[in-house]
Amino acid sequence: MPSSSSLASRVTSTVLSAATVSADDLRWAADPASLAPSLPVSPCGPIELAALGEALGLGSAAQLLSGFSLLAGESQESPWVISIPEELVQALAAVDPEQGHSGQGRAGHGRAGECSPGDGDMQEPDRLARLARCLDDSDPSEQAQLGGVPRGRSGGAEATVLRRLVTFFGREPGPFVLYLHVRPAGAAAAG
Repeated sequence: MPSSSSLASRVTSTVLSAATVSADDLRWAADPASLAPSLPVSPCGPIELAALGEALGLGSAAQLLSGFSLLAGESQESPWVISIPEELVQALAAVDPEQGHSGQGRAGHGRAGECSPGDGDMQEPDRLARLARCLDDSDPSEQAQLGGVPRGRSGGAEATVLRRLVTFFGREPGPFVLYLHVRPAGAAAAG
């Protein structure tokens, strides 16, 4: 059985605007990004997006995960097309991509040690960086909150991915889906 880190290196994920294309069309397309506006977010998936929602005060990550739905794909074989809950899209679209503050005045209410946007100070300059830590897999206390499931990116790219994601959600028409594909073991990563 492959380790979770080798599996994570084979997963590619893309957020797509599904306003004009069906989930089945996306699943079977050779290049789904050619069918709809898209944003590569590898290896960000539902767990990372749910953690962002939790940091924005939308509920627990476990509750938010229940809002993601498999729209197209078989349970054991990729690719999968998964809906992204509208409430999460709206909350992320309201985050200022430069400062990380929400135009709606929402603050996260996380406990100490959790990825949290701040203490209610919506002008906090490092709020985006705090939210971006929800995409980072380096904090074991955050992994424990989701049953030990490792999540996210490492290496400092989290804030860039988050900035692009909130900009994409604010610019493109919804609904939005997450396209996940697992390359077979031994397959070279696309460059």
